[in-house]
Amino acid sequence: MIARLALASCLVCTAAAEPGWVEVAAKPLAWQDALTFQSKRRSLILLDTPLETRLQGYIGIDHPEIPGREKLDLKIQWLAGEERPVDFTRSIRPANGMVRSTYRLGKTTVTRTFLASDEENAVFVHLIADQPGALAFRVSLSILGAGEPKIEDRRQLVLPTTADHMGAHLWVLPFESDVATEGHSISVQGEGEALIIITYALAADGSSPLAEVLTRLGKRYDPEHLPPDPGRIWRGVLETQRKSTENSP
Repeated sequence: MIARLALASCLVCTAAAEPGWVEVAAKPLAWQDALTFQSKRRSLILLDTPLETRLQGYIGIDHPEIPGREKLDLKIQWLAGEERPVDFTRSIRPANGMVRSTYRLGKTTVTRTFLASDEENAVFVHLIADQPGALAFRVSLSILGAGEPKIEDRRQLVLPTTADHMGAHLWVLPFESDVATEGHSISVQGEGEALIIITYALAADGSSPLAEVLTRLGKRYDPEHLPPDPGRIWRGVLETQRKSTENSP
């Protein structure tokens, strides 16, 4: 059974050092150890391990394990080189619908944070290392039956929405370094902080075009710069999420 992002059903959780975060004691070895988090529009299943992150995204908040249900599959391969990841921990923040993992590579601590935002109509993956140049990873994206994603502007993976399947749009935004393309994937080498933004929808969803999400985020959180600063976007999204949960009944 997949663990839910809720204290009542997290049977192996302990209080984390930071207020509001709860540590998940179970080791993420297979999909049965995955965590689920939701927004009003989406359900997501996250299997986050030291060497690979898998994120499956579904439309709606029904039980995501319905056979044959269409899903997005995001894969992040972590390129640790000769360093072996140690002290890997996972935590959840039920009040904000967030998941976080931390681990060490030598003397470097790496933190991954996952957030699904209703207001922004997107899913965010924030990556940060406390030493410069310690992040290295490869991102790929797929939807069964949708073919291979197109790479646009080097930092975007695009699967167009059609009448037959949902579509997706993904941005890989390192804060300082550049990206490289490898086949149908995007990789980053030697970065200290990065933001991955994912949005996906059905053809009949009725929301704004997926390609406009980053433009809208930039106008809201960093209107003075083009392209927008991913750090300002991330800080703005976190603050919006905090206010949203505070105002929820």
